[in-house]
Amino acid sequence: MAVAATTMKSSKLKRESQGERTCLMVLGMHRSGTSALAGVLQLLGVAPPKNLIPADESNRTGYWEPLHLALLNEQLLLELGSRWDDWRPVRVEELSASRLRFYHDEIARLLDGEYGGMPTIVLKEPRISRIVPIYQQLLTSLRYKTDYVTITRNPLSVAKSLAKRDGMDLGFASLVWLNYVLASERSTRNSPRVFLSYESMVRDFGPALEKISERFSIEWPRKISSVEKEIAAYLSTDHQHHLASVDLLMANDGVPDLVKRAYVAMLDLEEDASSPAATAELDAIYDEFEDSWLPAGQVMFAELLARETKARLAPTTDYAATELRLVGNVRALMSQVDQLSAERDALKSKIVAMVEDQNPMEGQAVEGEIRAERLKSSELATELATRIGEIASLNAELSTRSAQLADSRQEIARYVSQMSALQADLRSLTEQYDSRGLDVSTLRDQAEQLRLEIAAKSSELATRIDEIASLNAELSTRSAQLTDARQEIAKHVSQMSALQADLGSLTEQYDKQGLDVSALRGQLAAVTESLQAAARELTLIHESKSWKVAKALSKLALPIRKIGADTRGTDK
Repeated sequence: MAVAATTMKSSKLKRESQGERTCLMVLGMHRSGTSALAGVLQLLGVAPPKNLIPADESNRTGYWEPLHLALLNEQLLLELGSRWDDWRPVRVEELSASRLRFYHDEIARLLDGEYGGMPTIVLKEPRISRIVPIYQQLLTSLRYKTDYVTITRNPLSVAKSLAKRDGMDLGFASLVWLNYVLASERSTRNSPRVFLSYESMVRDFGPALEKISERFSIEWPRKISSVEKEIAAYLSTDHQHHLASVDLLMANDGVPDLVKRAYVAMLDLEEDASSPAATAELDAIYDEFEDSWLPAGQVMFAELLARETKARLAPTTDYAATELRLVGNVRALMSQVDQLSAERDALKSKIVAMVEDQNPMEGQAVEGEIRAERLKSSELATELATRIGEIASLNAELSTRSAQLADSRQEIARYVSQMSALQADLRSLTEQYDSRGLDVSTLRDQAEQLRLEIAAKSSELATRIDEIASLNAELSTRSAQLTDARQEIAKHVSQMSALQADLGSLTEQYDKQGLDVSALRGQLAAVTESLQAAARELTLIHESKSWKVAKALSKLALPIRKIGADTRGTDK
């Protein structure tokens, strides 16, 4: 032990003299114990990230993974045509050189913000297991010595945990587990690595932590003996669920044989991280797995169909529970929304500089007959304004009765406005760039990033639905008055249409007489626009009603749930 301690100190001094830092990268499938291991490492004094995904009902002791990096990794998987719960391998080599540079720059920026200059850090984000090569290149360029700790858990236990949290099918979850295991093992063969099993670490964490320390020549900032009680409490059986033995796994016909064989090989790697027999077996499994994509695909499609069916049959308010864990992320993402807004404004300035100014058309004098028609239209517009005023009075009366929800409505409106404005602006900028043959890949990246952030932010809206729903009974008493007003307006709009038809007839007569009616048409367009503006103002008043907001938000709930589920792939 004295020799080992001397070797560790010597290695540490050498790394420090070379300006090299250490990254302990925790790899493994979601719900496999990666959170437990990362939590233990931070108890030993290894620096965790600053902006963590908050703990929730699915993981009360915390996830210990950086929120912003998880979002970026999910975006990367989406760009490669995948997602966190996909059993199919991803091909990182399909990223273009420019896109690879983009992700390198973004990951480097996030790592600097999360860890600063800490000499030893723990990086745990399960999606990295599938894209290890990207992080290997980047961490080397950032002068990190990266040591890999892969933790494996009985796939039957993992599948049961995912079934409870996400309603995932047993066969589907098993294939996802296999994909993560094969990808992480193949990517780390030429790197310093240690394999642990979740079950053995929970039974006796001492040997597991000593194995990591000795293999990587790491001296823990805090001695194991000084935090032994805290670690034991953290790994308490009170936090362990869905336990399954090896015998139960082997006897379960719902788990593919490839998965069972892979688990046995991973247990062998726990004893010898470079076991030729184990790696050869995993290579054979990988080849068979690729050949089995088509039948395995049937499992995937059946699972996705089952999820979609469940989502359609679920109550409209059920999304609040399924997205509860994202609520804590909303405020952390608000600063990113501000940053995106600034980037949007910068892009907009570039577009404005490229667009040529257009001079408005000049109007001309209108003949006597057109003046008469405009007078009639003006009278109709006045009548519409009167009706709008009546409905505005009703709206004011309802507003006084819903004062207790004013703060909630304002917050909802602010979030919806920000999301809608950013989406609209980014769409507009993309279209304008495309029309000029410019490279809009960066803009599309920002749009995709925004979509992920909107999915996380939208859960805040769910918390307001129940409050707003309490107004429905009172609002219904006013619906009859609003209906009458709408009918009255419809009648006047019909009259306006008749006037437009008459005016069209006059225009035809002028054409036959060889008169210039372009000015008359311009004036008619101005009158029509005035009436349409009044109608739009009326629509906005209707749309601002609390009962209308509640209805719209209920419709919004379904896609929000789907987006939120796409971004929630985290583990115990």
